[in-house]
This record gives sequence, structure tokens and C-alpha cells, in this order.
Amino acid sequence: MYYGSTLTSLAMLKVNADAEGKDYVEYLMPFAKFALAKHRPNPVTQERLQELLNSEFGLTVSLRGCGLVIRRLARRGLLRKRDSICRIEKDIEAPDIPADKAAAERRLDELTDNLRKFVTRKFDLLWSAEQAHSALIQYLSRFSIECLRSYTSGSALPRSIQSSQRDLFVTSAFANELKETNQHLFDSLITFVKGNMLANALLCPDLEALHDKFQDVTFYLDTPLILHLLGLQGEPNRLAAAELLTLVTNLRGRLAIFSHTNEEVYSVIRACEQNLNDPAAKGKIISEMRRSNKTASDLAMVRANLDSFFAEHSIVLRDTPPYGEDFQIDESILESTLDDDVGYFNPRALHYDINSIRSVYALRRGKAPTRLERAGVVFVTTNAALARVAYEYGKDFESSREVSSVISDFSLANMAWLKAPLQAPDLPRLELIAMCHAAMKPREALWSKYVTEIDKLKTFGSVTPEMHAILRYSLRAEEELMNLTLGSEEEFSERTVDQIIERVEQQLASASQEELQAERNRTRELGKRLDEASGKVSVLTGHIGRRSSEIAKGVSRLIMVLVSLILITCAVVTALLTNGLVVNSVWMSIALSLLVWIGAVFAVVNWLVGISVREISARIEVYAQGLVSRHFTPKDNQTDDSSIGPV
Repeated sequence: MYYGSTLTSLAMLKVNADAEGKDYVEYLMPFAKFALAKHRPNPVTQERLQELLNSEFGLTVSLRGCGLVIRRLARRGLLRKRDSICRIEKDIEAPDIPADKAAAERRLDELTDNLRKFVTRKFDLLWSAEQAHSALIQYLSRFSIECLRSYTSGSALPRSIQSSQRDLFVTSAFANELKETNQHLFDSLITFVKGNMLANALLCPDLEALHDKFQDVTFYLDTPLILHLLGLQGEPNRLAAAELLTLVTNLRGRLAIFSHTNEEVYSVIRACEQNLNDPAAKGKIISEMRRSNKTASDLAMVRANLDSFFAEHSIVLRDTPPYGEDFQIDESILESTLDDDVGYFNPRALHYDINSIRSVYALRRGKAPTRLERAGVVFVTTNAALARVAYEYGKDFESSREVSSVISDFSLANMAWLKAPLQAPDLPRLELIAMCHAAMKPREALWSKYVTEIDKLKTFGSVTPEMHAILRYSLRAEEELMNLTLGSEEEFSERTVDQIIERVEQQLASASQEELQAERNRTRELGKRLDEASGKVSVLTGHIGRRSSEIAKGVSRLIMVLVSLILITCAVVTALLTNGLVVNSVWMSIALSLLVWIGAVFAVVNWLVGISVREISARIEVYAQGLVSRHFTPKDNQTDDSSIGPV
């Protein structure tokens, strides 16, 4: 089957919605006009139009939707209705579908070509264009509406494709890379996602109900959805959950939480808080907290502020309804079904879910709503498997055959967005990012196989405790596990662990080489800086030496002049005294005597050690030069080389 036709039609549907901005019948009108103008069926029936839309555009449209289109064409005079039968009696002007289709095909070809190049580069896979289209169809099917009979088919996409975990992971990895590196192509992918969500609306037997709001519905939130909203399972999940709840409240829906769900939220956070620092502890919250460098104190703060958090988001805490015989479901049957199909690792989580489903039935009190907008009470979960099981259980055992007691957050997000796409234009983008975030992590079954195998290697001594810790807790090992298995448990084997070890060791060796090279670069840089500093010091030292020499010589000469004057004066005074000079002033007498003694002392020192005036001058010059040099030399350059540290 050629899936490209369906994909191009989704892009065209999105373009029609942007251009028309009216209702879903108008979005479909160009497709219907083109098909009727081309094939001119007579009479024009719902069944025939449904068949033409599928064959021409690969879209599945409900009979009710086709009937609305036919009636609208008849009101506009494009069809003639007689005896409840519509016929084409004049030409129908066909819209320019080929031009729109060509533009959509170019967008699809660009996205497909990049997807094929990505899987070859990243995973060494060779995909044909048809394989790439099939993978995109699978990926878009994740945005279909589930578990509500009002949307009977669940998806407008072809159902012949078998879902492959490998292809879903590869496409998610592609979307994740586009988000980071190519906004243009990521926007193209968003266009196909929105087109698929719009196509889902065409499945609704009563398209006019899409305009109804949620004023008669209270949505009770499951524990994982609350944890998403708290930001404990990653920022992408928080943003998507917050956008969903904002849109629901804008549509007048009420938000609530059962008291037993509140108890579960509290106990989950407390358990993570107590085990966050335990190396053996695992779980989505613990992994996310470690990844984001959060502490146990951060979790304690979240737990302490739960009441104010609920109030901030307009989430009302309500008591869990008591058990009653009149509106009591068969919990034993529901428990066995949930346990078999959902696969709970925590028995307490199973009983919490059973209590939530039971509580919805108790609050509905036997009512059997036919549309979500009239359901009164619905339980919203992130677990699509739980929603499916609850829907099947309701069809077979209880009075919720039309609208399930449980709806997935994805389905609710799609339905809410279809009701008011302009109020939350970014919701599909946020949902896609959150889905990418989840798809890049190993599922529980795959992770359990992996942990069992590395634990076995540790027990046998095949890996060191240090390597086991790296394999168990490093994000790199988790990433390599997904890359080697493409997210599929069937692809996992003992060889997978060996390959992960090889790649992790290569990364560690590469990291060591990078650290060594960085140290070498640092050493060279320090050596270069030291050489530059030494050169500057040499220049500065030479300059200081010259300046200090000049200053010292000047000081020395000045002192020698003073000494010479003193000695000459001593000699003159001595001669005068010898010739009978009489001094009447006491102070003058003392001064002359002092000069005589200075001259005598110098004469004795000169006679004993042989020191001359020239030698005194030289010593004074050396001392003065050293003193000046030390004064002007920067303190950083007065230390020895040991202060620089190892190079």
C-alpha cells in the first residue's frame, strides 16, 4: 500500500484548517469537491463519498461526517436532493488540489529523505521511501484517539501496518534530532502530526459535538500525570501536562484528584526521597532526579507543598467514594484483566488503579453517557494500556459501553485540541517532544533484561564493581543500550552487553586521552606564559638595574663629597687649634672637638684596615644599588621558581 498519499493528505488537511479557520466539515470540503468532480458518482451517498475519500486521499472519514458534507453541498446548490437522494446535476468546480498536493509531497519528500539518511548514518539501516512512510504512519498513529466509542475507529490512518517498537524508536530518535538541529523539518513533522489529529476529528459520528465544552465533566487525574505536572519525570512531560490541563480548564472542565490518589502521590515521592542516594535504587523519578542533579531535600520540598501545588493548578482534592452494593464493580475480574494486560511491577499501584476505576463507576451511579462531554466523571491516566483495558471491561461488564471510565492523557489532549486548536497551538508540539523524551528511554522489560545480565557478569567477576556501576547508572550506557537494540527486547542478547562495554570503555579511554591532551595543552600554555613572564622580568630587571646603578652612583658621590668636606674641615680645624685658636663659645668648642675626633678615628681606621675613601664610595654605591633595586622590583618577581608550581 502507498502510504505517501495518506501523509500528503494530512499535510493538506492542516493547510485547509489554517486557511478556513471554520469547522471540520469545511476542512474536508475541498477533498470532497475534488473527488466528486473527478468521479461524478450518481447518486452521491455517504458510503460512496467515504470510499472516494479513502481511495483518492488515503483518509478514513466517518459516514456521519460524509453525510454532513453532502448536506452542506446540497444547501449550496452543488447537489440536487430529491426523495432523500442527492445527485450531481451540474459541474462542480474542483479546487486546486494538484497544486496543494504537490506542495505537500515536496514537504513529505524532504522529510522522508532526511529520515532515510538519518537511519543510515545513525543505525546503519537502509530504508526505502515506502519503509520511511510506514514508519511515519506508525509514529503518527501514537497521536490517535483511543478508547472512546464516540471516535469509533480511533485513527484516520491505515490499519494494515504492524506496530514495530524498533521503527517507533528510530523515528522518535529522528524527531529528537530534528528538534535540536533542524527547526524547519521539525515544523514539517509537526504539520503532519496536526494533520493527523485533525483527521481524527473526521471519524467522529457527530462532528458538531466537537464544539461542545467540558463544563459537565470532572477529570480525576492519575498519579503519573500528577508526577508529570510536578516536573519529577522531566521538563518535556511537565510542559505537556501543564498545557493539557490549561486547555481543559479553558474548555470549562474541572480538575480533581481522589484522596487515595493523593496518598499514592505522597508515598511515591517519599519513597524516592528516601532512596535517592541508594545506588541500587531505580525508577523514572530517581533517574530523572539524578540526571537533573536534584537532591532528597528538593523532593521533600515538593512533598511538603503538594496542597498549595494542587490549589495553584485548580485541582480539587475529593474523598474517595465509599463502597456501596448498588454501584459496585466486580473488582476480581478487573484485577485479573489489569494484571494480565498491563503488567504491574508494584502490586499497590494495581489496587490504586482498581480503586480509581471503581470510584468513577460509583460517581456515575449507573449512568451510561454517550459522549465524553456528558460523561460527568472520567479518570485520566498516562497509561494507555490501562485505558484500553478499562474500556474493554466497560463494554463487557458495566454500563460504560459508550464512554470509558478511563481516558489516556494523549486522547484527552487530542480531543481538547480539536475543540480549540487556536487556544493551545503548541500542544501537539509539546506532546511530540514528550513522546520523544519517553521513547529514548528503555522500556521496563528491556531494562530488566539488561540489568539481569550485567548483575550476572558482576557475580562471575567478568566486570569490576566500578564498571558495573557505570553500566548500571551512566546515561551513556543507557543510550548505547537503546542504540544497539533500537528499543526492542527481541534484539537484546549477551553480545549486546559486550558491545556496550566496548563502547563505554572506548568512551572512557577517549575521555582519558582528552584529559591528557588537555593537561598537555595546559602545560604548554603555562610554559609559554612563563617564558613571556621571564622575558618581561628580564627586561624589567635590566631596566631596574640600570636605574638603580645610576641612582646609587649619585648617592655615593653625594656621600663622598660630604665625607671629603668633613675631612677637609677636620684638617683645617686641627691646624687652627694647633696654632692657638681660642674659641669662646662652648658649642663651637664641642663641634670643633668632634671634628678633630672624627678625623682622628678615620685616620686610625685607615691605618688599621687600610680602607680608603674610594673603597667606602664603592661599598656605598653597591649597597644603595641593592636597596633601590629591591624597592622597585615587583613583589611577584621577588619569589623563587618554586612558587610557580609544577609545569
